[in-house]
Amino acid sequence: DAFACQATRAMAKIDGASWRADALVERDGTAWLVRSEYGSALTVTTVGLDGSLGATALPLDDASNYTSEAFAAATGAGLAVVWKRSLQTGAEELRFAVAKADLSGFVVAAVTVPTAASDYLRAPQVVAEGDGYGLFYVATTISGTTGAWFQRVDGAGAAVGQPVSLASGATGLEAVAAPGGGFVAAWSVGDYTGSEVFFARLDAAGAGASGAVRVSRVGGDGRRSNLGARAAGRAIAPLADGRTLVAYTEAWSNDDFADPQGYGVARVAVVGGDGAVESFPIAEPVNDETDAWPSFVDVDGALGLMWVHGGLIYICAGCITDYDLHLVMLDTARMLPASAVATLVHPGQNGINAPLAVTVGGGLLTFASLDFHALSYPASGELACYPAL
Repeated sequence: DAFACQATRAMAKIDGASWRADALVERDGTAWLVRSEYGSALTVTTVGLDGSLGATALPLDDASNYTSEAFAAATGAGLAVVWKRSLQTGAEELRFAVAKADLSGFVVAAVTVPTAASDYLRAPQVVAEGDGYGLFYVATTISGTTGAWFQRVDGAGAAVGQPVSLASGATGLEAVAAPGGGFVAAWSVGDYTGSEVFFARLDAAGAGASGAVRVSRVGGDGRRSNLGARAAGRAIAPLADGRTLVAYTEAWSNDDFADPQGYGVARVAVVGGDGAVESFPIAEPVNDETDAWPSFVDVDGALGLMWVHGGLIYICAGCITDYDLHLVMLDTARMLPASAVATLVHPGQNGINAPLAVTVGGGLLTFASLDFHALSYPASGELACYPAL
């Protein structure tokens, strides 16, 4: 193995905290955490490798509105956040903020979304590209029609052009900046009877979705493929040689309550520059076990894959689960593991949802939500990977 990885701090609940970790990014060697709580302000604060919060919290939204599903992007020159805002009237909107140069606060702007598709908004994401940003989100109408959308904004958050429809029927969406400019994006399309994952290369204005290729196996007959939805950072990793990796979960269930059977297994699709697709499972599927939230993490310039693994519950999803967080480094040239799997365990029986990870201070800092029945608590842990001797 080229790397040796181990857990250096177990995933543990943060005592006395009821907020949710929405986004975690690194900027100039510092980790920044976006966190929200019902009835409280959405804030951004620095965070240490031990999970401790910095003394200064920069406000993004006040307690008069319910804010949720925030997402952040950071570069050496900027820090931007996009989030969904639920108004007291029941309407929803997107908000975008870019940090001031001295990081003393944020400049906030409202983002216009299509009126016909703005009843419910999910999975907002911001991707820095060129001298501006791309905003990606999923919108659902009151009738249940879903779709993936793109909006270009300039460095100050002002909309550039009109919103671009990427895919109808989309239920999940991921995007990152492409090395040569523009974006690479993936989305899942389908419902509980069967869903599939698609990949496309987009230009800086969001065009190119018509050339999307399917990267998952054909859905149906109980097979459902879905993206991890912002897990640990990104479910897409463009490589320098022109290939792009897409991480997703393929699940299957017989949908039989009398004798339920099913599994979920993380897979990695490799999309060549010519659009050719190969797909590999992380492990063989095991009945009554599932992988969730697979995504890629950057560990000092090397690529790793992180995912959650635990028991599959068929009724009352997430009531009582026992999940752990796994990490393996990848040899992307040969598409083989470059380390043994490191496991970040936590005490008790909980679901681990929406794990986030960022490399800072020589370690891989993680945040997640620990779920037990209807309760949810923030938690933090730490992993470390080193070149093997």
